[in-house]
Amino acid sequence: MRCGIIWLSDDQRSRESCALLCLLRVKYVQGQYDSVAPMFAEAENLAQQYEYNDHLASLDLIKGHIAWEGRGSPWGSGFDSALHFYQHALIYALCYNRFLLDEVLWGGDVATPLRPLIPFCVEQGEEGRRMLIALRDW
Repeated sequence: MRCGIIWLSDDQRSRESCALLCLLRVKYVQGQYDSVAPMFAEAENLAQQYEYNDHLASLDLIKGHIAWEGRGSPWGSGFDSALHFYQHALIYALCYNRFLLDEVLWGGDVATPLRPLIPFCVEQGEEGRRMLIALRDW
């Protein structure tokens, strides 16, 4: 400790970021959308500061799902907002590695905490097909 400030190691920061992300995933699955905005800001700030691209990909994927479902997202709602977040999720995933990109897109054969993009879009019917076409064209 120096000057009243506790210095955290990179490992501790990563665990803190991961814990916030896991809590946000739980809130999303439980449908508690109204309580996630402040936690998203904290999680994003931490992930951006330390370039945790895997966490940023997951955060934007969740934001996209919330925006598309029109669940009172403070970041906008509807197709265009969701498309924006999905694009960012794919960019962050690719910055991390190609395996995370696969996981974000379709989940693969891994037990993933993410709700993959392609299966989610397929569940949305024609609108989901439009989203996949927009992402492909992008």
